Amino acid sequence: MKYRVLGKTGLRVSAIGLGTWQYCGDWGKEFTNEEVKGILDLASELGFNLIDSAAGYGPNHLSETMVGEAIKGSRDKWVLSTKFGRYRTGKGEDTVVCDFSADAVKGQLEDSLRAFQTDCIDIYLMHSAPTDQIDNDELWTMLDKAKQDGKIKNYGLSLQGVKNLLHCEMADLFGCSVVEMIYNALDSAPGTNGTLDFCQKAELGVLARVPLAQGYLSGKYKPGAKFDKSDVRSYYYSEDITQKRIAAALEFIEKNVPANVTPSHWAMAWSVAHPAIGACIPGFKSIAQLEDGAKAADYIFSNHPLTVD
Repeated sequence: MKYRVLGKTGLRVSAIGLGTWQYCGDWGKEFTNEEVKGILDLASELGFNLIDSAAGYGPNHLSETMVGEAIKGSRDKWVLSTKFGRYRTGKGEDTVVCDFSADAVKGQLEDSLRAFQTDCIDIYLMHSAPTDQIDNDELWTMLDKAKQDGKIKNYGLSLQGVKNLLHCEMADLFGCSVVEMIYNALDSAPGTNGTLDFCQKAELGVLARVPLAQGYLSGKYKPGAKFDKSDVRSYYYSEDITQKRIAAALEFIEKNVPANVTPSHWAMAWSVAHPAIGACIPGFKSIAQLEDGAKAADYIFSNHPLTVD
């Protein structure tokens, strides 16, 4: 595994982290606590040390709760990141509640701490908030107080993907130290529109989410692929857009991926090649996927400016 310092946070993180949205069952598979523990235990052995979750991954902090149970007794081995402002009261997307007010987030933080069975969260991110909700002095004052109280170490934004540069500028203005954004070979705008360059100058730690473009950059999905209704990809994009993204991924793979490298390894290494990126956070759904994903570290540059031992 390769390791990097995450911007001004000083945190040492594995260049490949672990996304945990899938644990709540939104990606076509239901998980047990035993399965989650098995994946995270092996991930630790393989050198992973970064976990990314969210209050809204499943009803009642489900993903956070499963992670907390899995890492009980080994919390000190992990850099724990989660998100606030969006949570769910039930299984479906129609149960999502958005509340970014200071009082609501204060309660969400306590709920996340209980779910994780920890007294401190390393990275606490505002979950896909619109501009008017980010511009909230009361919220950032509350989070700064939580940081002083030792309940969080760093706070920041998980971006919607629409106004990345503006929101990164706001993150810097409000004292954030981490931003999380969609960044992969299909969704590469942050690398060309000045967003990542700004983050590098501001020393914002950057986490690249969906590095495999929801699995399309793995190359295993062919034109006409269908997803079960229990899989978020069945409704995330329209059928037309889904097929266009599959076609674009296959074309990109054909033109760019060397013959001796698997598309998924290449995609993860690509997503962390920019000098501003600290880590990517793919979501592995099985031991086999985890073991294969760990091999992507072989293709990650060791001379990256954020590299540490």
